[in-house]
Parts: sequence; structure tokens; C-alpha cells
Amino acid sequence: VLGDPDDDRRQIAKAVEVIKAHGLEHEVGPSGTTIVGPLRDVILCLEDCHETLAAEGHKVRSVVEFDIRQNFRPNPIRAQVDKVTEHLTEMREGARRADR
Repeated sequence: VLGDPDDDRRQIAKAVEVIKAHGLEHEVGPSGTTIVGPLRDVILCLEDCHETLAAEGHKVRSVVEFDIRQNFRPNPIRAQVDKVTEHLTEMREGARRADR
């Protein structure tokens, strides 16, 4: 069935297995999967994901975005999300104080 959500989930699960086998940090989100690691490792992982899914007869389409910075120290995905959440909390608390 074209666009079968169960088939999509199976493909995502298979891709996540490949990512885990590469030992890369990752997070599956509602609109995509974030993979963090050295550029070459990420590219090899993407290639393996494509080959694995294509070998099972699936059409494979990826939209890839790279965020590459010089002197960047890797920061776990969860830590990045936590920092944004902390900042939003501080902004809300500041707005509440201003309303008083």
C-alpha cells in the first residue's frame, strides 16, 4: 500500500538499526532523524542506510542537512535540547516578573 504508515515505521526502524550499528548518536523525531558524528562516519552511515533499505526493495529518499562548525565540541543531542528548554523557562520567568 502506497504511503502505508506501518511500512514507513518498519523502514525507519531498520535505518535506526543501521545507525546504532555505526555507534552514532541519534534522535528520531516526527519529521526526521538527527545523526551526530564525524562527517565521514555520518556519510558512511547514510550510505549503509540507503543500501540496506534499497536491498529490501524500498524506494529511498533522503533530505540531508549538515551543520559543520570549526572547533566544535560535540554536545549530546539531549544536552542541546535541555539548554534550549532551560532558556525558554528563563524567558517565561522573566516575562512573569515583568507582568507583576
